[in-house]
Amino acid sequence: MRRGDRVTGIYWNDELRAIRFGSLTQDTYRSPVHDGRLPGAFAVAALASGLGLLSYWWWLRYRPTPKGATQAWEPIAGLVAGLTLALGGSTMVLMGPDDGNGGTSLKLMAWATLPIMLLFVLYSWWPVRRGVSKVAGVAPPSGS
Repeated sequence: MRRGDRVTGIYWNDELRAIRFGSLTQDTYRSPVHDGRLPGAFAVAALASGLGLLSYWWWLRYRPTPKGATQAWEPIAGLVAGLTLALGGSTMVLMGPDDGNGGTSLKLMAWATLPIMLLFVLYSWWPVRRGVSKVAGVAPPSGS
C-alpha cells in the first residue's frame, strides 16, 4: 500500500469500523466504553456485591446471633467474597479481549468464582475459630 492508493471505509452506526484495500481489511479499535465492556463491568460488580450483601442480610435475618455470642463467620464470608468478586470480576471484564461480546472475560469470571468463594470461606472461618479457641481458654466456666 502506497500513498495515493484507494481504500474503502466501512461504517456501522455512523462510526468507521474497518478500512479495506483490495482483499486486506484493517479493523478499527473500539474503546471499552463503546464495545460493551464498561456496562458489563458495572453489571458484574453490581451482581456480585448485591449477592454478597443479600447473603449477609439473609444470614442475619434468619439466623440471628444470640446475645453474648461471637459473630458467626458465615455471613462475613459471603459478604467479603461478593465484594472481592465484584472488584476482581469488573476488572476482568474491562481487561478482557475485544471479541465483541465480552464472552471470554465473563467465562473467566465464572471459572474464578468458586476458587474465590472457597478462599474467602477459609479466610473468614480461620480467624474466627482461632479467636474462639483463645477466648475459651481464658473465660471462666459458665457455672462459676
